[in-house]
Amino acid sequence: MERQYLFNSTEEFFKSPVWEGERFYDAKPFRPWFGWIYISLFDHIPVEDYKNAKDAPIKIGRSSNIDRRNKELFSNAGDQKASSIVYVWSVPLSVRFENDLKALMTAYILPKRTDEKGATEIVWGIPLIPLISMVQLSILKTCLHMRYIKSDMDFTLRPPDTIKEQGVVYPGKRRYMVPHELDIDETFAQFNLKEPDDPITVKEYIFVQDKRIPLETGPTHTVPGVEGEVLTHSDVKVYKIGTYAYAEYTDKLLYLCKIVGYGKTKDQRYAIRWLVTSAGKPVRTGNPQEPLELSADPQEWKGKVVPIATQNKKLYNEFKDIDQVTAGAKVIVKKLRI
Repeated sequence: MERQYLFNSTEEFFKSPVWEGERFYDAKPFRPWFGWIYISLFDHIPVEDYKNAKDAPIKIGRSSNIDRRNKELFSNAGDQKASSIVYVWSVPLSVRFENDLKALMTAYILPKRTDEKGATEIVWGIPLIPLISMVQLSILKTCLHMRYIKSDMDFTLRPPDTIKEQGVVYPGKRRYMVPHELDIDETFAQFNLKEPDDPITVKEYIFVQDKRIPLETGPTHTVPGVEGEVLTHSDVKVYKIGTYAYAEYTDKLLYLCKIVGYGKTKDQRYAIRWLVTSAGKPVRTGNPQEPLELSADPQEWKGKVVPIATQNKKLYNEFKDIDQVTAGAKVIVKKLRI
């Protein structure tokens, strides 16, 4: 009996959504029983950072139901921070496709810490457009290996530690002893294909211009994102304003933050701002007034914080030259009399 292929030629494959992928909102399964490979972007990072090819983390993964998975990611169910799916590929045996993709991107995925959830799905150091191309190449390799395409093509694709695209080099977060560089444009040229060389068009397709009418909101607060009055004094002992520490996020894990004020209740003991981190470490700014970079996240209330020295001695020793990293003793902060 003659073998049945999913695609009877590479030309047929390259014209399919299994190769091209689709924007999440437009996506339809190539076959009813297929699963999905997805790319999602974190909601706490400005869209402009993703559009402008900054070194922003991007989440990759698989699911049998992308609508349900998008709801889980958006509601922050079990993951680090909320994210939204933006691009997907309909594939058979999604577990295999995901494993092959993660193996390909090893140098761009930081090792998972024991206190981190979802870390092995987060890609660092490569912008969205070339990452889409890397997913495509990984899907092609898996389809050829699994004999989903009728072809005698010999396609070798090994994990790189440096990716080059349109002359721009993106080094991985981990480096091999001998350099492994993958040139996306050269690889695409093997198949007489062009890598999406008009990023503006691709980004306009993914990042639809938001023309929605803003929701009606109540009166604005002087401190965005924090309900209630933020004070500069406290009747109970607290760490001083400006101190860098750890606080618990909604996923029950501890993340770096800065104390920016106090509240009137036990649950609102501290008003905090989250810090930008890279590989679990805060990012230095070089500005003595604000030595560690603050994230774009709104301020939040926390009932307690944990000093860096208590939670992470190694990190404390590396950053203790910054005065605000040392918490000092808790004190009652009296209200200033004018």
